[in-house]
Amino acid sequence: MKKTFKDLIFEKNGKLNEDIEMSLHMHNNGVILSFDSENTVWHNDDSYMEFNGQTLKKQIVEKHLGVSMGTEEPFVHPDFQEGLD
Repeated sequence: MKKTFKDLIFEKNGKLNEDIEMSLHMHNNGVILSFDSENTVWHNDDSYMEFNGQTLKKQIVEKHLGVSMGTEEPFVHPDFQEGLD
């Protein structure tokens, strides 16, 4: 089923997607948003994994492949570990 624009901006509970909501708050407060193709986004929690060259939710990979991703220790990137210690 192809997602519509409405599907992309609204969550299942009928509220705006958190990224859209944050962008609107920033825009409404005079912050100019722009795209940075050199930017890197970290999903630094155990619910994400690298799969086939993409960062995906483990839940999605498990659902589509029918395999469990296990209960391994959460990964914390070394650059962030110091701030957690």
